[in-house]
Amino acid sequence: MADQLALSDFLDRYKPYAAVLLRLAFGFHLIYFTQDNVFSYVRMLEFRDFLEVRGVPFPLVGAIVSVAVQFLCGIFLIVGWQVRVAGFFILVNFILAFLIAHRGQSYEQFFQPVQLMAVGVFFLLHGAGALSLDHYLHQRRTDRATPVPKRQASF
Repeated sequence: MADQLALSDFLDRYKPYAAVLLRLAFGFHLIYFTQDNVFSYVRMLEFRDFLEVRGVPFPLVGAIVSVAVQFLCGIFLIVGWQVRVAGFFILVNFILAFLIAHRGQSYEQFFQPVQLMAVGVFFLLHGAGALSLDHYLHQRRTDRATPVPKRQASF
């Protein structure tokens, strides 16, 4: 029992790094898998065609919005800024991706969007964590809002 408590205490010191590692891993993933659409209009048109075949209204708009959401959310995760907002948009984007492209597929085929939905929920509920730009900015706002007590004059 004492060993478990010691291990738990040891691991608790590294909790702030857990959210950072998830942010970096999934931020990189989102950027990596959308950068071809961001930097090549031909690839964006291929994505548009993919959406059009699946009956998505305004497929070019849908392709651009989906790619922009993923790419920008990847950047936001990496820098740790607006992570709850990014989590919301990741969740919505991958719910739509599941419904449009992955419904009825095997587990292996739909695991990735489900995994990203879970990541979206995590960041929506948890936020960026202590090692983030969000946390830093929140601390600065809190410090500015806290009045500094006046020193009493001593006579």
